[in-house]
Amino acid sequence: MQRHGLLEPLVPTGQNGCQVADFGCESPAAVVELLRSVAMTYQDRIERNPAICSGQPVIRGTRVLVRTILGYLAHGSTPEEIRAEFPSLTEEDVRAVIAFAAAAASDDLPAPSPIPPDIKVA
Repeated sequence: MQRHGLLEPLVPTGQNGCQVADFGCESPAAVVELLRSVAMTYQDRIERNPAICSGQPVIRGTRVLVRTILGYLAHGSTPEEIRAEFPSLTEEDVRAVIAFAAAAASDDLPAPSPIPPDIKVA
């Protein structure tokens, strides 16, 4: 499997549930800082303006739709491949799209139902 940094599925390894290397960081504190910086800045990089692409979310300063970048990611493109297709984008823009999608999903999805005790979870 090709490594995709933040895009690669996390490998469970104990208490924290993932490996620090999966985030391209050297320590757990660096992972926390990375996640905070992405979470705090996606609003600065993604905008909705009725005058731009009918108000669909775009990367600020461009007409690149967030859903277009999500489509590339869903089909396995790396951030580097996406940036080659869209030279005006930065790595932070691609990360902001991921953070935007995560925030949107958490807002739109209902809370999970409790698992009945008689069901075994692997």
